[in-house]
Parts: sequence; structure tokens; C-alpha cells
Amino acid sequence: MVNIGDSRMIKDQVLAEKVFYLNRALLKHYADASGDQNPIHQDEAFAKSVGLPDVIAHGMLTMALVGKYVSDAAGGSAKVLEFGGRFTKPVIVPAGTSETLS
Repeated sequence: MVNIGDSRMIKDQVLAEKVFYLNRALLKHYADASGDQNPIHQDEAFAKSVGLPDVIAHGMLTMALVGKYVSDAAGGSAKVLEFGGRFTKPVIVPAGTSETLS
């Protein structure tokens, strides 16, 4: 849910699609910046050992990318009064690929 305190966006407005590219290097940069060194985000063998199909992106990384998009669409972060979401499935990031998030 997004609540923006002006007329730039209205309830249930659909924004243009935006595609983000996630790869293992981005996951490593995010882990280093955030301090979240959970091995499910970097170690393929560990991720698989706990039942995941492969390394997964940090949920808060995906939320931050969407938040940046929303704040840009709103005309700046000060215009976003409320922002929320649900993590419904992991974003799998196999080695040597760039996965898309849209």
C-alpha cells in the first residue's frame, strides 16, 4: 500500500512498469551495506541445505528498490506518507545471471 499526500497519485493508480536487475554482485554489495550477512543470500550450498532452490535476494533490498520507484513517481520521498508490502515469494538469484524484478 502506498499513501501519497497529494493529487499526483490516486488510490489504485497503476504506474508504468519498471524493471530492476538483481545479480550476486548486487546481493553482496547490499549485504555489506546493510550488515545482513545471512548465508542464504550469498552461499548457494547453504541456501540449498535449508531447502531453498538457490541463493535468494534480501527482502529489504527488493522493498528498497520498489520504495525508490514509488518515491520517484510521487515527486520525492517527502511525498510518500505510507509505504508497505508483503513478501509473497523469494527472488531466486542463480550464479552468473541477472534476474529481473518488475
